[in-house]
Amino acid sequence: MAHRYLGALYKEQGKNKRAIEALEKYLRLVPKATDAAQIRQIIDELRGQAPAAKQ
Repeated sequence: MAHRYLGALYKEQGKNKRAIEALEKYLRLVPKATDAAQIRQIIDELRGQAPAAKQ
């Protein structure tokens, strides 16, 4: 669960690459999470705007 919140924090800070990594790890750890579809949508949105320089 911590990776979900970490991903949200990174997203808020504009650190999209790190947000994606944290959210993907959350989905690996909790593949049947009730919010998995929502998290995948957030990851897809972040991938569309993740600048290579932001880490």
